Amino acid sequence: MRKIYVHRNGKSVLKSQAAPLSSGVFHAMSDIKPFVTQDGTPIDSRSTLREYEQRTGTKQIGNDYAGLARTLKGEN
Repeated sequence: MRKIYVHRNGKSVLKSQAAPLSSGVFHAMSDIKPFVTQDGTPIDSRSTLREYEQRTGTKQIGNDYAGLARTLKGEN
């Protein structure tokens, strides 16, 4: 049977004897740029946006806008 090795703490160890990799990795996201909603409410942080969405029953569906670009592309 073939032996399989993995790296743990800079050393090669048998996979069957290796400790699992810790899932202690985290990702930090920067805060959002301030903006004003269509009803005039200023949003300056993710927490403010979450509160606004809960209060108004709304939800973001994306940030891509292709309306004008599609129109211009189709006219060429």
